[in-house]
Amino acid sequence: MLDMIELIYEFQLLSGKRDLLGIPLTDDERGRLFGLGLILDVPSEGAGAAPLVRHDIRGPVQFTTPHGFGVGHVRDLGGSGLTVMTRKPLTPGQRTVVRLADPTGGREFVFPCKVIWSRLGSDPAMGLAFDGVPMRMSFRVPSGGEWSVGLRMHAGPGRPPSPLIS
Repeated sequence: MLDMIELIYEFQLLSGKRDLLGIPLTDDERGRLFGLGLILDVPSEGAGAAPLVRHDIRGPVQFTTPHGFGVGHVRDLGGSGLTVMTRKPLTPGQRTVVRLADPTGGREFVFPCKVIWSRLGSDPAMGLAFDGVPMRMSFRVPSGGEWSVGLRMHAGPGRPPSPLIS
């Protein structure tokens, strides 16, 4: 799933750079954007159009809500959006930020999105269109056997917190 997300990230990043930020693309970037659009089956009129093909990919996802965070699972993923299965879908027109993480690979992707449709009932879900410039971050997951240091937050009056070794 994450290789597909990597391609979508790059496509959305180049599209956002050109369309939202007004930064001209180099010849290489224009070629890459065109090629990614073909691979991801995004219509030529741009990233905001409905995808021609969706990939049935499953994986956990987190998203922002007006009162905090929601969780769900990606059901379909395409070059211009995704379907999220969740018990509490957002309403159409709302904006959210979606986080997809790969703890084993140490990568995290964040996509600004807009809710296009939502469905309640026995199979609740929402359709999200990518709507902004995405971010990709790397992180390191400590392997087993490494030391980790925590802080003791209450050490008593006049004494600084001392580190705990766990």
